[in-house]
Amino acid sequence: MEDEVEEDEVEVEDEDEEDEVEDEVAAGGEVEMETESTHESDSRAELEVMEDGGAPKPLKLRGEARVPDARKEPKTHDDKALIIPSSDDNWTWDAKPPRMPNSLLGALIKKFWPGRYTPLSTVPGGPTKLATTWADYEDAPAVGFATAAEAVTTKFWCFYRVDPEHDTQARLTLRGACERLTPQQWYNQKFTSASAFWANKGKRVKKEYYVGNEPTDEWAMTIEEYMSVCPEWAEQHREAWEELIRARWLRQDEEFAAVSRRNMENRGTGGTHCAGNRDYTRFKGKKVAEAPPGVVLHDAQIYDMMRTKQKPNPALPQPQYYGNAKAAKEDYCDMVKSRHPEVDDPLSIPVDEESLVLSGHGRPHGRFPWMNKAVKPTHSTSYTRLKHTLTADSPQPRPRPARPPAYDPEFEAAFEACNEAYQQAAAQWNRQNTAYMAYIGEMMISMSTGTPPPDRVTVAGDMPIMPSRAAFAATYYGSTPEVIVDRETGRSRGFGFVTFEDSKSMNSAIKDMNGQELGGRNITVNQANQRSRR
Repeated sequence: MEDEVEEDEVEVEDEDEEDEVEDEVAAGGEVEMETESTHESDSRAELEVMEDGGAPKPLKLRGEARVPDARKEPKTHDDKALIIPSSDDNWTWDAKPPRMPNSLLGALIKKFWPGRYTPLSTVPGGPTKLATTWADYEDAPAVGFATAAEAVTTKFWCFYRVDPEHDTQARLTLRGACERLTPQQWYNQKFTSASAFWANKGKRVKKEYYVGNEPTDEWAMTIEEYMSVCPEWAEQHREAWEELIRARWLRQDEEFAAVSRRNMENRGTGGTHCAGNRDYTRFKGKKVAEAPPGVVLHDAQIYDMMRTKQKPNPALPQPQYYGNAKAAKEDYCDMVKSRHPEVDDPLSIPVDEESLVLSGHGRPHGRFPWMNKAVKPTHSTSYTRLKHTLTADSPQPRPRPARPPAYDPEFEAAFEACNEAYQQAAAQWNRQNTAYMAYIGEMMISMSTGTPPPDRVTVAGDMPIMPSRAAFAATYYGSTPEVIVDRETGRSRGFGFVTFEDSKSMNSAIKDMNGQELGGRNITVNQANQRSRR
């Protein structure tokens, strides 16, 4: 299993609204999504009067989803809206609920934002951290709850319910939705805050001024201007909110800004951040026009160019592809070579549609994994029909990859048991530490007054530490990781390998750890491929 400490590459296809958010996705995991609310068509601010002294009141901004107060909570379980988990991070329903589930979830994520917090997995008084991902919520304390994540999910289930047979999947869907929606809030808020500021000046901004582009000088805002429209839910964390604005919106975080610039260059001006929605016909016409006289470019070669990153990460093996294009290309090339041994380079010949269908198991979700939008499918080459024509001597398509389990009850039980043990150990440590501090106080009084010293109390020792979900998953599923280092410098090359005893453990570890935060960065965890000998 390869554990690459690099930014995530997120592929988005057929979603025009998400085509503009490359710099936010890979740099901070942020993707734009419209906030669902009764006022989402109008993002202007409700400007309130100034308090004495000229200080603005906390602004309630239109376009922001808000959490209903306790008076509007359903009184009984049957009064709650019945929802059905439809995917890893979304819901459906038979009767439309009064409010979209993910809209309320976004409001709850903002309501319980930890700001800058001390992780529960570290010692009290240790270094603090800015909360920007769902992993931060799972590691941040909250008043009245064990963690900020528990506060969000507990409040969510005050308004919704699921049938008992969907309970397990609902827990997974809720967590997946939280992971996706958390970074989106900071991205959405940028445009909401800008709209509120310019509305106060009588101007109405357009989304393209701020989404996917750096604002022009006319619309650029300073930190003071952003802070003047600080949303109500961020008022209690103004310092953390200012830090987030400086790092993300004003690009003062050098690492974030560098990744953002690289991704904007990858996006270019003719396509999307992942090249998934780039118009193949236009791209092909451009490449054919640029080709030297007499050079013939085939569709597979042009598509390979389109899916190859223009500004790859120099620390990773080259070339680098968007999304799953590399694996899909390898499957196609292997199928062509097995069906046509005389072909040395499958990309240098016209597309073999039968090999394309067999290598991709048809058109999952209506798309070819390789050559999507570059080849028009025909009814005569459907995957089902081609499979029936294969004989025992025919090259067989690779089996479909095993889908990792959506929910591992054994891991969840073990993680919950670990948390309970930590809570007990932490309570015991607190009792011992309180007794020891009292003993020190009595000793000081005894030394100053000459009274008999109290009975000796031993020091509490080191405080127990609760591992993060990602760290616990690494211990639960795998062995000690093998970190790959540079031969000359001895420094880590940013990736490593962990060996598992069986495929079930490996798939479960990938499911639980991919995208989690480790050492301050989101990690990519996937199955390592055997390198061919040179």
